[in-house]
Amino acid sequence: NLFRSAWLALISGPNESTTLSLGEKPVYLGGGDDDVYIAGLPQHAVRVVATRGVIQCDQLVGKGPTFLKAGSEIRLGNVKVVVRTS
Repeated sequence: NLFRSAWLALISGPNESTTLSLGEKPVYLGGGDDDVYIAGLPQHAVRVVATRGVIQCDQLVGKGPTFLKAGSEIRLGNVKVVVRTS
């Protein structure tokens, strides 16, 4: 993680947070067998990938990809997902 350039900060409460590094391997957030389990969501509800400095978010329900940048926020149930970059 020392050389990571992009990561997700997952905030679920005042003193509850964790981080997850982004890269070319997709990160899945959802209610199934995902990298991050969020109750009430379907499996693979959100996919986030960082390729060549571009952070792309695809949602199971939505139109096309969303491109994220440092500080972008996504609310998924009771979890706030914030994009961080170095």
